[in-house]
Order: sequence, then C-alpha cells, then structure tokens
Amino acid sequence: MSYLCSAHSCPRARRQEKGFTLLEVLISITLMAIVAAIAMPAFRSASSTAALRRATGDLVSALNTARTQAVNLRLDVVVQEQGGDWTNGWTVNYQYPVATLAVDRVEQDQTFTQPGTVAVAEAGGATSLTFLSTGFLSGGAAQFTLCIDSHLRTIDVSALGRVTNTQGSC
Repeated sequence: MSYLCSAHSCPRARRQEKGFTLLEVLISITLMAIVAAIAMPAFRSASSTAALRRATGDLVSALNTARTQAVNLRLDVVVQEQGGDWTNGWTVNYQYPVATLAVDRVEQDQTFTQPGTVAVAEAGGATSLTFLSTGFLSGGAAQFTLCIDSHLRTIDVSALGRVTNTQGSC
C-alpha cells in the first residue's frame, strides 16, 4: 500500500529540506576569504603598475608634445610642475609673443593632473623645462623618476630633446 503524505503529515526523516546548512555557509565564506587574501596582493601590484604606466605615459606624452610643438610653431614651449610639485601634475605652456591674440593661438596650454599616488621628481630639482624652437632642451639634459611601491620608471630627456624611458625598482 502506497502512503502519500503532505509536508506537514510526513515524518521528519522523509521530508526534503531546501536551503543550506550552517556548516555549508561557513565553509563557503571561509573559501571566499582565502581566495580574496591570495588575490589582494596581486591586485594591489597590478593597480600600482597601472598607475605608474599611466603617469609615465602622461609625462612622456607631454614632453614629446612640447618638443614637437616647439619645432612646429617655432616658439618656446615650457613644461612646468603643477602646484609646486611634479607629483601633482604638469602643464605644457606655449610661449606666444605678448602681441598674439588668444584667438590667433593655434594651441592652448594643456594641464596633466595626477592623483598624487605616483611620486614624480626631477633629478636636478628643476621646476620647469623649456623646449626651444629648435627642439633642443634649454639648460641641458633632465631626468625624471617616477616611483610607486617598489616600481620605478626613469625618464631621460637629452639636451637634444630626445625622451627615453627605462624601468627599475625603488
């Protein structure tokens, strides 16, 4: 004889429970915590590397743009630190003659703001670099160091205005 029962009338051993036990939930949370602890240092390193690459790319781009525009526009172009420190960012300033009206200026000054997570310094302590209309760097060569955590990038600007970029460690 077959016995049919409802969920309320069946004995406890025969009922199908739905959901998770406390033990299953605790094991899942523990496994997620272990995976997060393993992944966190790799994520921080990747984040630091990305910030360093972004800051390096911005500075190299600003320096190359300043040199190219100095030659093309036949005027001096100055790259200077922003807010009293290269770590805050830099500005590319076009040194147009005073008589040049704003509407006649082909290029406008550009500002590259940095979040300050990457330490940027010019080795000689210069607060600005001037590219002459010949493309040469006024005052000789310059070197920038960009550092975050143990990652380092060095940007060298030759007296001829050539920009190179090398990796290292802080």
